[in-house]
Amino acid sequence: MMNKWTLYQVVVLVILSIFMAVVIQYRELFVVDMSASAGFMSFVPMLLQFVFIMVLVGCFSYILVFQSYKSETFLKHPIWMKMYIIIPGVLLLFTIVFITTVLMSNNVQNFFSENHWTMDVFIASCILLMNLFVVSVIHKIKGISISAVSKIFRLIFGQR
Repeated sequence: MMNKWTLYQVVVLVILSIFMAVVIQYRELFVVDMSASAGFMSFVPMLLQFVFIMVLVGCFSYILVFQSYKSETFLKHPIWMKMYIIIPGVLLLFTIVFITTVLMSNNVQNFFSENHWTMDVFIASCILLMNLFVVSVIHKIKGISISAVSKIFRLIFGQR
């Protein structure tokens, strides 16, 4: 039988998948017109981009919270003491691979118009890695003095 925290994680992943599909479907709403004549009309796409980032951060944070409730060994492995060094390297490698993939295409503009979902996946992956980086820094600083759940809540809400 599936643990209730695993079920919650699956629900969050389904919500995140539906959200990403809606964002990809209505991509033109997220384009910010930077011309001087745009005025207030550039505010709505910027607000939508802000909501996009907040939903991603919230979903990834919930997944981490549910994982910390589900697993007694979350953040206990010794490699977590080195993750604040490893994660920026993974993020840098991921960025280099993404930029290389884009530049290897024949036309960069065509690449993004035909495969615009890649940018959304790249942004979501970067946000997840940044979330994990902050958790690893909190884990390195606090060590075993606070629980994994408290470390995740510090990621979400700051000092408690």
